[in-house]
Formats: sequence, C-alpha cells, structure tokens
Amino acid sequence: MSEQKTSTDGLMKIGELAKAANVNVSTLKFYVKEDLIRPALKTGRNMSWYSPDCVATIRAIRMLQRERFYPLSVIKHLLSSSGAGSPPELALLDAIHKVDYRTTGDAVPLSEAARRTRLTTEQIRTLLSRGIISGTRIGRKQLFTAYDISIMGLIHRRMEAGIPFEQSASAFEIYSEALCGAVQEDIRSFIDQAIVDPAFSAEEGAKRIRISDETLDNFIDLKRRELNRIYGSEYLELLYGFGDVLRGVPGRLAEFFSREGLPEAAAMSLVKDGLPTGMDNLDACVKRFNFLVSARESDISCCISKCAANRDYFAALDPEGTELPLCAHCLKASWLCTAPSVLRCTDIAAKAFDGLHSFILAAYPEKGETIFDKLRALLTDQY
Repeated sequence: MSEQKTSTDGLMKIGELAKAANVNVSTLKFYVKEDLIRPALKTGRNMSWYSPDCVATIRAIRMLQRERFYPLSVIKHLLSSSGAGSPPELALLDAIHKVDYRTTGDAVPLSEAARRTRLTTEQIRTLLSRGIISGTRIGRKQLFTAYDISIMGLIHRRMEAGIPFEQSASAFEIYSEALCGAVQEDIRSFIDQAIVDPAFSAEEGAKRIRISDETLDNFIDLKRRELNRIYGSEYLELLYGFGDVLRGVPGRLAEFFSREGLPEAAAMSLVKDGLPTGMDNLDACVKRFNFLVSARESDISCCISKCAANRDYFAALDPEGTELPLCAHCLKASWLCTAPSVLRCTDIAAKAFDGLHSFILAAYPEKGETIFDKLRALLTDQY
C-alpha cells in the first residue's frame, strides 16, 4: 500500500488534470484515445495517473486547434518530434493551413455563433450541411471557428442589404464547390513540384505558398469581376431581347383572331396599338405583359425586379377571372414560354399551355384542337 502511494506522488488523476488544464474530462479522454497525452502510471484497469507536465501539453493542443486549426495528426507529429515545432516548420504549417491571425481565435459553440452573427441556429446548420462553413469538432463538441464566423458575417451583411438568405447560401455553395476542385488540383500541382525540387525547404515552401495564395486571391477576384461583367451583360441582353419578342405578340394575335373570326379580335387590336380595352382585369394583364416592351427606357434594377415580379404574376394569373379569358390565356402562355431561362419558367409555361388548351376545347368543341395547334405555334414563334 505504501509503495503504491509513493509511486503516485506528484501525479494527478484525470479529473484533477482536467481542472488544472481548464478542460472537461471527456475532452481529456478523447486526447488519451488519440494518443496525444499518455498516463504516467496505471494502477488499475480504470485508474490512470498523469504527470503535471500534461497541463502544458493540453494547453499547447488547445492552442494549435483553436488558433491555428491544425488537425490532430499534425499536432501529434509536433508533440512527438523535437524538430517539428521549429519556427521554420511552424511557418510552413501556418502557410499550409492558411493561418491568418486577423481571423483566428477560440472556436465557439452554436449558440454563441448565432449571437455573434445574428443568424438563426437553423441558418447556421444549413450553411454547415451545405459545406459553406466547415466547423470543427473538439471531442464531441461541434464548434465554429473564426473563419466560420467571418463567413456567417458576410451572409448577414447580404441579408441586411435585402439579399435573401437562400440566395446567399446558394451563391456561396456554388463558389465553394467550384473552389474545392480548383484548390485540390492546385495543391496537388504544388506538391508535385516540391517533390522534384532539391532546393525545397520549410522556409522556401512557406514563402511560395504565401505568394501563391496572395496572387491567386487577386486573380480570383479579378476573374470573377470580369466574368460577372460578361455574363451579367449577357443576361441583361436576354431580358431586353425578351421585350423585343413580346413586342410583336399582340399584333400577331390580333391578326390570328381576326382571321379565325374570333370575337377577341377587336380587343386585341386595341392592345396591339397600346390602347386600353376598358376592361380592368384584362388591362392589368396587358400592363404586365407590356412592361418589358419599353424596358430599355427603364433603369436596370427596375427591369430585373419587375421581371421576377411579372413572372410570379403570370404564374398565379387565372385568365378565366378576366373579362376576355382567351386573350389573357394567350398573353400568359406567351410571356412564360418565351421568358429567358434565367427566370425558370419552363414548368409554369407548360401548365399555362395546358390551361389554354382546356379553355379552347371547352369554348370551341368542334375546332378547338386546330385553333390550339395554330395558337401554340404562333405563341412559340413557329407559326
């Protein structure tokens, strides 16, 4: 008994060590399991004793996890190799792990992340599940790093500017997925070059990585701006071209109705000439239809917002609630089927043509199919 007492002098039980290092016991058990710390003595199957030196080791582990975000495999290497923790080696590891002391700090739990960023816990979970933020696990705890907090802050900033959360999440997810493949290939290329370079060293590696990161960040920013300009201009031209297509529809409909002897011909002639029909519900529909016809005279922001609003209007429009259902059906189907793909109207347009088909068959049982086929061709610019 006395020998056992002497052998444990100066050693600490796991609970005492946890208190001294300011961590919980479950975290310590995790470190033991990962072989990051080892007991100095075992006096039974479930009784281990630890050296007070473990306190410094635990603090070092926590610092490397929370401030440098090193994975446990790297931390284990640093703890077990006397040369691995040299300043040049740490500089190389910092470069590899992108340690930026402007965005480092303790990782925080979900509730604190929500408080700091003013996002909901559900929104944060969404960002995590979609790979927009990474989070980190220490033991069994899900924590969020300063990098995660910064990204959440960007999302909130966009929301304050009126950009919906889902739109921001989708945009960030698109860029995350694209960058993932690019970064993996870039690192593979870098390692391939380093392996065959006899002059490669920790100092040289850190220098190359820092310069590579800085120049690539600048390149990505410049390239994204250029592509935004190119594709943004293309989409605007699509919207303006859409207005040009719509411009000719009322005239073609007026001619078709007249040729087929349909009673809606007179009203559609007024629409063609830009005159009100005197029927409130139909005129409201015509106003929406004609917005893009004169869109080149509107500012760009108005054009974009109105396109989305008009898409939603036509998607919800019940033509048979207007004074001349055939006119409204045709305007609705035409707007939706010719809308540019960015407005995502394909499914809505198909339903609009189904509604037009049903109405014509009911209104003109004998020649409905023929009228519908001609109208469909006309509205899709194939007639």
